[in-house]
Amino acid sequence: MKEVREFWIALCLAVAAALAVKVPSLFGLSLADDPGFHARNASLLVLPLLGVYFVWKRSLRSIGVRTIGVLLSTFALGAVFTNAYPFEEGGATELLAALHLPIILWLLVGVAYVGGEWRSHDARMDFVRFSGEWLVYMGLFALGGGVLAGLTQGTFEILDVDATGFIQNWLLPCGAAGAAVIAAWLVDSRRAIIENVAPVLARAFIPLFTLLLMALLGTIVWTRTEMSLDRDALAVVTALLVLVLALMVYAIAARQGTERVLLIDRVQFALGITAWGLAGVVVATMLARLAEYGMSPNRTAALGIALIVFVNLTWTSWVGHVMLHNNCSFSRLDRFQTRYLPVYAMWATAVVVVFPPVFGFA
Repeated sequence: MKEVREFWIALCLAVAAALAVKVPSLFGLSLADDPGFHARNASLLVLPLLGVYFVWKRSLRSIGVRTIGVLLSTFALGAVFTNAYPFEEGGATELLAALHLPIILWLLVGVAYVGGEWRSHDARMDFVRFSGEWLVYMGLFALGGGVLAGLTQGTFEILDVDATGFIQNWLLPCGAAGAAVIAAWLVDSRRAIIENVAPVLARAFIPLFTLLLMALLGTIVWTRTEMSLDRDALAVVTALLVLVLALMVYAIAARQGTERVLLIDRVQFALGITAWGLAGVVVATMLARLAEYGMSPNRTAALGIALIVFVNLTWTSWVGHVMLHNNCSFSRLDRFQTRYLPVYAMWATAVVVVFPPVFGFA
């Protein structure tokens, strides 16, 4: 009975999220006419409803009135900053705000998920596990949505009806918004099933990414590639490093802190060392670009996230070395990762709140 009630609550919130992404269209702000507005507000229209689900499930009493107030005020401030700022249309600061605001809001969802016990290491690590499992489900939904969109397009073409507008304006955005809530419900209610899948995926990809990063770093060193002249290459490598770090953090979260060292942990240590070396190259290159071309929103933001990743990888590699050398538990490593989470929130807040006025909203 409890699971049925949770399903119907999640379904209602998923429908609300699907409808919320269409609310701007009622005021003449269609996706085609104002993509910047939709990019800035997409997470604001969906993630608060996900927070509502966890507040309801964990109960108001366990979370506390003060925590609820912080959540509401922070969501409201996010809406104010992203909509009151006079962004230049298509400018870099608008895009950066749209990319970094979901990070802040996702961590707010995490506060609701852990029932307000954000200072608890175990609660934070549980949210990290949830995040990885949620991404697995969203990936499955994305694959299914792509198949559904293709079938819809093909079916209506038989009737000489163009369904492109419906797919782009309704099916995909509304489906993605609703899927975000349903995926959270599935992870939270079917955790015993997905926890057997997500760690397997992480362990399967760690050796593959290790080989990829070793090949990339080896090629850079061997050919002495000048990445400083290629902004796109820096962006791709930085995104790859963020993905690798996320994979490592989730792999750590999927383990128990008391488990002993296994072969996969040694492979992960090799991945961390390689990623650390590559991050050092990226940071040095970005500093050189900043000195040569001066500050800009994109260069400063890229340097900031590269430095954050580099520091994380530095400590992770060091702790991993100690762990492997002494054959000790994972507790020290996973505690560092959970304590480092607020750094990402602070940086994302700086990009959303400080960057636009500093760089003239360009």
